[in-house]
Amino acid sequence: MGRLAVLPVFFAITLIISLAFGKNVAPRTLHTPKGITNKASAVNVRGHKDTEQKLSNDVLPEHIFYGNYQVNFSWNNKQLQAALGIRPLPSLDKRNIVKRTPGSQPGDPVFKLPSCLGCIEAAAGKVTSINDLTTEWLEKQILLPDSQLMNRCVFYTSVPKENEDKAEWDLRQTMGHLDHPGLSWFATDWACNHKLLSIWNLYSGKNDISNPNPDNPKDRNYWEVFVDGSWLAFLQTNQVYFTYFEHMSRAMARHCGGVVYVMSLKPRQLSKYQYIWAAEFSELKARYSGASAGRPTQLVAVNAIDNTEQWNISWDDLSADSTPLSKGDPGHIDFVRLSLERRANCQANLDYEVNMDWFG
Repeated sequence: MGRLAVLPVFFAITLIISLAFGKNVAPRTLHTPKGITNKASAVNVRGHKDTEQKLSNDVLPEHIFYGNYQVNFSWNNKQLQAALGIRPLPSLDKRNIVKRTPGSQPGDPVFKLPSCLGCIEAAAGKVTSINDLTTEWLEKQILLPDSQLMNRCVFYTSVPKENEDKAEWDLRQTMGHLDHPGLSWFATDWACNHKLLSIWNLYSGKNDISNPNPDNPKDRNYWEVFVDGSWLAFLQTNQVYFTYFEHMSRAMARHCGGVVYVMSLKPRQLSKYQYIWAAEFSELKARYSGASAGRPTQLVAVNAIDNTEQWNISWDDLSADSTPLSKGDPGHIDFVRLSLERRANCQANLDYEVNMDWFG
């Protein structure tokens, strides 16, 4: 068996040499075309180095393999791939995107590649559609079990457009973080500071560079909606991304229990907000009414401007109690602040939200 295992490698080396020299195995002198340098090859959109190997000037002519180093060959050569047992994947459109790896620090290199998550399915010709990304399927991809969601879920309402409620819109403008025009940043920041969880913490944001198991559904990147070439890019092409966001939100709401929090600019007027929050509340209320084990038991509204102001909310009509919760009351969250490093890691997936309120 040991000798047999060596044969493919031997044939591959023989093929490389034959590709490099053809029938004439004597070293040849090649002239480097203009513009070709001996710098390290760049990273292409699939996250691998360029397949064309550059000419090398680092090997002396006396070296036995000097000729090999002077000849270009391609790892994409079909004969070479067959000899090495490489299974080529269908080519993707090479689109340049720049997205910093979540959790990276300023000054770190950015990666210019779409996610290759789902490569095995892609190689088999399977194309993901919105019909695959159902609420039921997304329920199974939540990273934490229900026991770890108990008393920890944080939702948030939308922010009206300027022509819908100018006063509330103006209030939001004073809060900063306008690259996230809704309340996603504030709700997730508050959640991360209190060991709670927003939807941005419940789905994987892994990428090709760090993901050891890209074809495990729970390890996919669920945030690359606006990254060209990713497995979710079709959502922007077909403009069905809000359907996807709603499915994710409903999935989360079906697994939250105990005390549930919702952040809002108008915490005593939750009934005015529609959109995805309305879908989330319908799921929460259904579970509350069902009286099943692990169901939601209390709904607390948190003021986005002053997080210490928290209100107990009626499950019937979303009205608030006459007075806010006080420190020590059931469901009240006291002020805590985690380290900057832990907060940065906790909010990493928010990097994918691009000038749009995804879940408000």
